[in-house]
Amino acid sequence: MNEAEEDIVARLARLLTRLDTRERRKCPNCGSIPPTKANYCDKCGRGLAEAGKRKPRVKVKKIRY
Repeated sequence: MNEAEEDIVARLARLLTRLDTRERRKCPNCGSIPPTKANYCDKCGRGLAEAGKRKPRVKVKKIRY
């Protein structure tokens, strides 16, 4: 790999890291990307810290035969 190719690979790696970080910060309620240090979504007002603490709800239904 030459120097130009290495530069392109490094830029793409930084871009992918930034995109991954933004995806983790996405509001689970409305999908917007809040400011980095925000505790609440600036669009819908949902708490961002609570999203990581909650477990998905699972409904179990009894099936009768």
